Amino acid sequence: MIVGITGGSGSGKSKVSALFAENGYTLVDADKIAKEIMKSDDTLKKNIRELFGKKFILSNGEVDRKALGALVFKNKGKRELLNSVTHPAIYEEIVNQVKKGGKKIVLDVPLLIGSPLYELCDITVAVLADKEKRINRIMERDGLDKKSAENRINSQLSDEEYISGTDCRIYNNGSTEELKLIVMDFIRNFER
Repeated sequence: MIVGITGGSGSGKSKVSALFAENGYTLVDADKIAKEIMKSDDTLKKNIRELFGKKFILSNGEVDRKALGALVFKNKGKRELLNSVTHPAIYEEIVNQVKKGGKKIVLDVPLLIGSPLYELCDITVAVLADKEKRINRIMERDGLDKKSAENRINSQLSDEEYISGTDCRIYNNGSTEELKLIVMDFIRNFER
């Protein structure tokens, strides 16, 4: 059983995925894999330097993900260019981890809809939350100003696209305890 979790920034998809992991699912986290690959893949770092400039490479040789994120979340063409160089390596590692993952896997993939990973999933779930809640969560989590948080949200799929592109929805507008109860109920219902 492979459960694909997706949703926009600040929706709580990582919390939902972590709750699946607490209930016996092997977690495969696309964001974590992306961070590791951008840290360790010298060819990828070279490509980023060539495509975006050396100002996006820190003095220690690592990619300045915060600066790069600020650029790509407000420029669709730059975002697509970055995705074209990063996604193949990320997808490959995700597939490798899925193969090793066991019988119950949860994929946490922000860009699941329309990706090759979508076909791996037995069920897909969109995690949704009110826009203002998402903005506040992003500002708090990432230390961004409101405009940067809005740019991030506006660069992603709309709620309608998440709804139409997935099998199920989990709404995350309440407390962590409320979310835990929702996810526990969801797992019980679909594992029957």
